[in-house]
Parts: sequence; C-alpha cells; structure tokens
Amino acid sequence: MEIHPARLSGFAIFRGVPTGDLLALVSAGEGVESQRGEVLFREGARAKDAYLVISGRLGVYLGEGIGERLIGEVRKGEIVGEAGLMNLAARRNATVRALTDCDLLRLTPRTVMDLNQNPAMVAIELYLLEAMARRIRGANMRLEEALSPPAVAPGNSASTPRSTLPPGSTLPPGSTLPPRASLPPRSSLPPGSTLPPRSTLPPGSTLPPRTTLPPRSTLPGASLSSSAHGTQPPRGTVPPPSATVPPGQKEASPRSESLTQTLLRILGAKS
Repeated sequence: MEIHPARLSGFAIFRGVPTGDLLALVSAGEGVESQRGEVLFREGARAKDAYLVISGRLGVYLGEGIGERLIGEVRKGEIVGEAGLMNLAARRNATVRALTDCDLLRLTPRTVMDLNQNPAMVAIELYLLEAMARRIRGANMRLEEALSPPAVAPGNSASTPRSTLPPGSTLPPGSTLPPRASLPPRSSLPPGSTLPPRSTLPPGSTLPPRTTLPPRSTLPGASLSSSAHGTQPPRGTVPPPSATVPPGQKEASPRSESLTQTLLRILGAKS
C-alpha cells in the first residue's frame, strides 16, 4: 500500500517537517491496511515493529478470552507498539486490534537507523519521549495514591483507635467496628478552689518530751551473772565445774548453805 506524504503533513507530530522528509519516511516504512477486528499483535509476543496510524482507530486490550478488556484507543496521528523500536528483546504488554478499517505505516528498528538524521524521524523520537514521560508521571501518581493514607470522613478523628475482633472471628458484610471507648479525664478541683493547708501547732506550743523508762533495779551487794546480760564467757576459758546433786535431793540455795556454816561455827566454838 502506497501512502502519500500529504496525509502526514497535517499531523501535530510532523508540524514544521518539510514534505521531502515526510516522503523519505513513507518510502522507508511500509504501508499496511488493517480490516476491522484484525489483530496487529498479541500480548506477550515479541516486539519487533511499531505502527503510525494514518486513518481509523485501534483498540488496546489486556487479558485473553472472556477476560479480555479494552483499556484504551489509538487514533490518527498516534503511534502504537513503540517498544519494538527501542528494545529488540521486548515483549508486547497488550493486544492491539483494529476497531475500524485502518491505514497504517509500519516502522522497524532498521527504519530508525536509516533515517536517524531525518527531521521526520527526529519528530517521531521526540513524540515517543513525551509519551514515555506521560506514562511515567501517570505511574507515579497511581503509586502515590496507593501509598497515601485513606481519607478521614468529616467528624471522625484519624487517631481514634478502633476496637478489634477476637482472633478467627469476622464481621458480617457491611458492618463496621465501633470506636474504642475512651477513659474519662481525671477529676480536678473547681476553678478558684484550693486544697486546705496542712495542720500546724499553735504559735509558742511544743510537743511534750518523750517518756523514758526507769533504770533496772539491782540488789545490794549482788551482781548480775553474765547470763542475765546475755553475754558469753570470753573465749579460751573453761567455766569451773559445778557441784552435782544426788538424785532425789534438791540443790541447796546459797542462803541455806550460809546458815549451815554458821551453826557449825557455833558448835565448834562451844566444844
């Protein structure tokens, strides 16, 4: 199919490009007629060319079979399949099908190399760079929307924690969890009121002195044994042996022993 360069001169992409350069472009490319419903290339196929739409409309689809869906259109003066001009190992990321009867100009990497100094090819390259920049900006906007926190409805606080469900339980469809109940604020004194001061003693008064215990009473001429004070004899000393008392006989008290000695002394004096 032969394409006249005058059909390209009205496209915005070739504004200001001389007719002779457009003629070189259509001569290096390949004119293609596509019938309505015809598939130009399928998703996942090897990308090896691109198409400039001279007339008609193309549809861009994702998926296959009953899951296939239309995601965009390519109109007159636009290019589709540009990845085939930049990367020989690229794969098609979508399926392109003719929505109407179309006239197309097929371009290959060889066409780009042969016309690298041609103003018409330079115009195509600038168009592809602008298209890539728009796609990158759109991808960045979608990424920011996905990462941004959800909007808060008026009257609701984003910081209000929500109550949680027990592990393994689910909510019925359409129902939401109520917000967690908040604790009441601590009670405070009414405005202008103060706490009463601590009680103090009247001026000039003092606390009574502490009571003291009387000293321990002692017997005249008697001394407390070391056991009464709870002390132990010094180390290295052996206490004197105590007299043993025969079984059945009570130990004589110190007072009884002194009376006996007195009687013996009186009897001895008389004899």
